[in-house]
Amino acid sequence: MPELESLSWLSNTQVVFALIAVGTVLLLVEIASPGGWIAGIAGVALLAIAGLALLSLPFSWMGLALIAIGLGLFLFEFTGGSDYGAFGAAGIISFAIGGLLLFDDRTFAGFGAFGGTIAFMCASLAGLWYFARKARNIHSPSRDSQIVGQVGTVRVELNPTGTVQVANELWTAESDSGEPIQSGERVMVTEVEGLTLKVFRDPLSSNPYSQERG
Repeated sequence: MPELESLSWLSNTQVVFALIAVGTVLLLVEIASPGGWIAGIAGVALLAIAGLALLSLPFSWMGLALIAIGLGLFLFEFTGGSDYGAFGAAGIISFAIGGLLLFDDRTFAGFGAFGGTIAFMCASLAGLWYFARKARNIHSPSRDSQIVGQVGTVRVELNPTGTVQVANELWTAESDSGEPIQSGERVMVTEVEGLTLKVFRDPLSSNPYSQERG
């Protein structure tokens, strides 16, 4: 059947592993540069497709567990981690070993594709780690203290997390009270935690005379 033939590529173990690798990288792109959602949604979609493909393929649970551990190490690296990328490097090793064990049909040609996928992941993660570390360094204590107290506008609803625009920059933000804050409302920054702002609804934004301030 044409429909089945069009899905035959999902039985290729190299393609499935590549879907897992690319999906993982896209998720990390979303974590390193939150707010766009496109990379995160695409990453989840690719991982879901790979998961469906695994249902019809013989695979090693040990290999899948090592890949999951590698993903966990990547997440830890990009949400704090170390200044030297130690957790990211450990994640690459765990991910690579898991990929080797995931399927038992490796051929000489297959190893070439596998090596290319791992090289792609190494290059992508190195770039993401560099830019994420650079972004963390940009937000120095002195600059953070200047942002605290500023008023901005909600661009993506805070429920309790979303996106705000403060000082002509888009930030991931979290409602300090946990209550939803609608898009377009004004908020005030109370704290800076890494790349995330803690904000509350600006008490003057609902005041009809707020335009007279300043």
